[in-house]
Amino acid sequence: NDVIDIKKQAEAAHRYIVSLEDPQEAVGWLENQLGKITTELTKTKEELTKKTTELTKAEEELTQKNRVSKKMNTQNTRIQELMDIVGQKDDVITRLQDLISHLEETVK
Repeated sequence: NDVIDIKKQAEAAHRYIVSLEDPQEAVGWLENQLGKITTELTKTKEELTKKTTELTKAEEELTQKNRVSKKMNTQNTRIQELMDIVGQKDDVITRLQDLISHLEETVK
């Protein structure tokens, strides 16, 4: 949109210059237009700088969230492994208790 606006302004400037007879008046008008365009470009640059800063901040936040997510996944995997080990331990304890009970019955 900004490029289209600048093109339209340039075309308007060209038409205006062609219609003028006094070169000094044309120079004044062109200087005025240059000032307006410079102001618009400065605003656009400030907006782009602001958006770039926002995007950089969002990218940093996303990177941080990805790191945290990976860490959580690793921890969840480790928790599951530990739960499996506990389950195996419980199975061994149950088998040992059954064996002890069986041996006690045999001894009686």
